[in-house]
Amino acid sequence: MITELEVLNLLDATMTHARGDLPPPPDIYNTNFQFVEARLSAFRNEYSWVIAFEIVAYVPPACAYEHDLYLYGNCIQGQVQRIGRELPVRIDVEELWDNQTGRFLMRRDSIRIKWDDEWLEFSPASEEYAAAGVVFPPERQQANDLEPLELLAYLCWKLQSPFFLSDEELADTVRKAVVEGTDELRLIFQTRAWQHPNFDEKELPSQVPGMQVLARLIATGDPSVWNEFRPEWVNTRFSRVVQVNWEFIYPPKPSPPPPGGPTYVLLPFVPGEWEEIPEEERE
Repeated sequence: MITELEVLNLLDATMTHARGDLPPPPDIYNTNFQFVEARLSAFRNEYSWVIAFEIVAYVPPACAYEHDLYLYGNCIQGQVQRIGRELPVRIDVEELWDNQTGRFLMRRDSIRIKWDDEWLEFSPASEEYAAAGVVFPPERQQANDLEPLELLAYLCWKLQSPFFLSDEELADTVRKAVVEGTDELRLIFQTRAWQHPNFDEKELPSQVPGMQVLARLIATGDPSVWNEFRPEWVNTRFSRVVQVNWEFIYPPKPSPPPPGGPTYVLLPFVPGEWEEIPEEERE
């Protein structure tokens, strides 16, 4: 028998940055893996369960668009599995970048991008970007430039989320990830709107009301339990995540220094990149 407490305890133990033996958890606020959209799927049989998190993101260090799949459950080999793949829309091509300034050269009103061997062309209106959840910073309101993150958000909206796995691919991936002897799991629930833990704030899944409802749904096997979920809890929307990460993704341009005065530059803090200076090296 599956219980709500079992589900939450396992998620608390495995969705963490504290354990070096496990992949880092899916972090929607990671500015090195910039969230665009995600999907949650729950699988179950009488005794076993699996939660699959799919995240589509822009990865600035790799100059790539990626789809990552994270699997958690009481029957997953190795407790957790993470499977990543680069999306078939590539932006690491010389024609899309200014070699001298590093500026992305795609124009906001004229998109031409290659998907595998096919060229896609769009002429988006400002209303389309708004519908996609793209809000341009004030200093770029009248410009015609486009950032790679904004391009991916537009493509996901325009093409109706084409980068998630098909139901068959997802089920097959789950089937290969579970321990031998696990009875067939069936998909009981799927959503793109849930309340994801904020790992930057040290939140545990068991502390998040939306994850508590999810655990109850899995324990009972009844999708109608999701009616207990409150819409205001949703944080898995591109526009919501970008607003939280705004100062890091869209850092403000520095103001001119006062005449004759010292200049201080405040750099955005990216979790995980800061290391304490040893005491003997401090002034």
